[in-house]
Amino acid sequence: MIKVYRKIEEIEYNPKTVLTVGTFDGVHIGHNEILSRLISYKNEFRTCIVTFHPHPQHVLGNKSPKLTLLTSIKERIDLFENLGIDSVLVIPFDKSFSYLSARDFISEILYKKLGISKFLIGYDHSFGKNREGKFELLKQMGNELNFEVEQIKAKSDEENIVSSTLIRHKIQNREIEYVKNLLGRFYFVTGIVKEGHQRGRTIGFPTANIVPEDKNKLIPGNGSYVVKSNIEGEEFYGMANIGVRPTFLDNAQPLLEVHFFNLDMNLYGKELKIEFLNFIREEKKFNVLEELVEQLNKDREFSINFLKNVLSQ
Repeated sequence: MIKVYRKIEEIEYNPKTVLTVGTFDGVHIGHNEILSRLISYKNEFRTCIVTFHPHPQHVLGNKSPKLTLLTSIKERIDLFENLGIDSVLVIPFDKSFSYLSARDFISEILYKKLGISKFLIGYDHSFGKNREGKFELLKQMGNELNFEVEQIKAKSDEENIVSSTLIRHKIQNREIEYVKNLLGRFYFVTGIVKEGHQRGRTIGFPTANIVPEDKNKLIPGNGSYVVKSNIEGEEFYGMANIGVRPTFLDNAQPLLEVHFFNLDMNLYGKELKIEFLNFIREEKKFNVLEELVEQLNKDREFSINFLKNVLSQ
């Protein structure tokens, strides 16, 4: 089981530690190049990821809208644990911490309080004040303090270097299958089922209204999707709608609603992880309710056929 430390003072000093530093938002296949290398040292060293919460851009950035996240901190830690990482130090990131130089961060915190035998860093990663914590500085400090530094090469598909920024763009553009290739898994949203207006129940399509656990979580672009979720140890499939529900309310904020096939269970208050398998169609406004029901039946037929093909492979 992964050990999670929320304060620097909590983690025990161990000079036989291999570590890496970063936000690792999405824990995508590019990140996995670093993390799989980290895990390769597991028999000899403690493996540790040093990450930050809140995301540094949420503290320092002045962009509007705010940066959306591929993973909440909880989702990220769960993914680290699934990979087999020993420990994670989650450093509370605030303005005062941002003033710490990269050299002091390495020497005073990582080297003196955690211990370092090896430091792994991504091909273009930098950290610390003014992003001075680059490979060159690490190599210099490794020579001074006697730890090794490895730089991990970039991971590319046929077209692009894999990055969290690229994946955000693809999710917003509803390119779900391409996103799966970049993540090495389906994109998912974790949230609590809240009570809604129950209009779906009156037309034969009851839905679970999912409120993400992290308000900064990236929701895919508006439209309908084939989805799945593991509920009490069993996999259920269904279709999700993301949007403003123009036929009913035309909300200001998009909602995530999921209609599960063959599920008769009270889901209110449950935490569900919704995995997005395929995009069905863009959101539409229907003039009459009958048109909406007809379209939902078509969406269900599309979803079932898609699932038959996928599950039979």
